[in-house]
Amino acid sequence: MLTRRQGLATAGAMLAAPRIPLAQSRERPFRFVVNVGLQNLDPIAGPSFVTRNFAYLVFDTLVSMDSQGRFHPQMLQGWETSADRLTWTFRLRPGLTFHDGSPVTSEDVVASLRRWGGRDSIGRRLMAATAELTTAGADSFVLKLSRPYGGVIEAFGKPSVHVPFIMPARIASATPPTQSVREIMGSGPFVFLRDEWVPGERTFFRRNERYVPRSEPADGLAGGKIPKVERVEMITMPDIALRAASLQQGEVDYLEYAPIDNLPRMRTNRNIVISQASGQAE
Repeated sequence: MLTRRQGLATAGAMLAAPRIPLAQSRERPFRFVVNVGLQNLDPIAGPSFVTRNFAYLVFDTLVSMDSQGRFHPQMLQGWETSADRLTWTFRLRPGLTFHDGSPVTSEDVVASLRRWGGRDSIGRRLMAATAELTTAGADSFVLKLSRPYGGVIEAFGKPSVHVPFIMPARIASATPPTQSVREIMGSGPFVFLRDEWVPGERTFFRRNERYVPRSEPADGLAGGKIPKVERVEMITMPDIALRAASLQQGEVDYLEYAPIDNLPRMRTNRNIVISQASGQAE
């Protein structure tokens, strides 16, 4: 993966590092090039990785995985378990709102988890071991298992397809998991600008002014997701040589995949950072 030494998109979802003052980085959009054009917007209905990456900008998760594979609360304040570990009580952290300003409630969480549990393989296994999944007030919900299940937190914090992203109950309850939702309404750090979307070519986002990040430092997908640019553009460029040239000329800021043939030249450019999948950078 390649990125210019410029702005930072989201702390958890993108590989980038701030190299210039924050005020200056907000003057221009952060442009990143994905390997496949974005066609499907629903991370539950579709198995595409580009849809998953899109969703990490727009939605949020109950639990997140850090760079060491450990799970931490994200939308959750915390949880408690019974002595037999069959009853789990979860509490949402305060200040969570969807992009339309409505609060995130336990009803939204339960509806989203049920929809995810009807689609994802791990979700189906968890739901098969579940006796009840109910709300317990506006900010709490209870998972009662019918039999022991050792991976509750790991299921809620699953980092890849299909990720249990949280959306409003009015959307999740009304849409079968194999059918794409018609409205994209998340609570994540960026707002999807549907009117500007060009399917398969360009996707636009703006910073969510209502987003309240966690106080912990960002680590992998966990911790505080702090938007440091006002706008983000997701771009598709089928021509690999054009991708490389655009990065070197400063027209884009990040390439999802490094063009191998161009790496020797790029290593001589001090404005380009080459990152390995492990998170290390040259």
